[in-house]
Amino acid sequence: MVRAIKRGSVFFILFLIVLPSLHGLTLSGRYLGLILYKPGDTITTNYKISGTDMPTELTLSGNEELMKFISVSEVKGNEFDLTIAFPETLIPSGMYDFSLSVREVNPDPKPGLAALLAVNKRFNLQVYSHEKDIHVGLSASNVNVGTPVPFKIHIESQGYQDIESVRGVITVYDAKNKTLGSITTESKPLPALEFVTLDASFDTTGLPPADYWARAVVFYDGEEKEATSQFKIGNMDLMVRNYTSQLDPGFSEFNVILYNNWGNELRNVFFKLYLNGTELLHSSTITLAPWQEETVGGIVKIEQSPGKYNGLLHLFFEGEQKEQEIQLEIRSPPEPQQKNNSSIFTMMATSGIVVVLTGLVLLFMKRRIKKRGNNEF
Repeated sequence: MVRAIKRGSVFFILFLIVLPSLHGLTLSGRYLGLILYKPGDTITTNYKISGTDMPTELTLSGNEELMKFISVSEVKGNEFDLTIAFPETLIPSGMYDFSLSVREVNPDPKPGLAALLAVNKRFNLQVYSHEKDIHVGLSASNVNVGTPVPFKIHIESQGYQDIESVRGVITVYDAKNKTLGSITTESKPLPALEFVTLDASFDTTGLPPADYWARAVVFYDGEEKEATSQFKIGNMDLMVRNYTSQLDPGFSEFNVILYNNWGNELRNVFFKLYLNGTELLHSSTITLAPWQEETVGGIVKIEQSPGKYNGLLHLFFEGEQKEQEIQLEIRSPPEPQQKNNSSIFTMMATSGIVVVLTGLVLLFMKRRIKKRGNNEF
């Protein structure tokens, strides 16, 4: 009983210590994200402290080089400023981080328990290469047959030197990596730490509906970098991506994954399922957005014997229709589980042995206790 009271007292004291944190000391201000080192620039962000009536103390910690140009102002009215004043000279390139901590300070410390709260914010700072460097991305849009493919090369300067000229050469390939043609973009200057986009268009006349890809090589002041992208050329067609191939006797669920193979909306889309010339399912009607994939299905009643059958999907879309043969397997119903007499016998024998052993142990312990009692007298 005494032990339980002591334990309860400890938990109560811990609760009193943790209780203030339920209110929560918070630090709010503009989110800076990844901070980019820009020589000569200054970033000033205001922060507000809330969730406390006590005095607070600010602490900055991090790389010694960073602490030379990062500072915090005095807290006034629970607000202060964080200032990052980048020097004109560069520091070694790489990723840096630093922390800002705010903690409560007890103005009248007394002996006993005291719960002081603290909050911490971590910042990341990127210093780019001191040489000319870029990051390249290529994007391409899916198009319909006969429509030009628009390409965009996104180029970001990741260095502190201006680049006189950037230009791109885009080469288009089919799924078997056969070269189909190339196009060259215009040239543009790229100031340090800036961003440019190069546009180009590729003529798809004569190319069939299929998957394609492209590689962009960007040349900049004697250097080069690459990026790739994929795109589709489509036509007005409804494609079957997958379907339920195994069904159980009786009532079973059948689904088809349908795909709109072009860049326009496909309306009045549904299918019918046939097995041995008998219609088993007429699906609901849907509309597919450009390049959209959707699962459509329903419940079918299977009366055929187990085995493999040739089925037929009749597809309807935009007033058009097409057929696709499929393979279906009717599975055998699960066999009822038979009781294994030998397993039951083994279980019963094992249980009996356990009971006997338990009884012997109890009898042995009882005799020892009785004998010990007789010896005490």
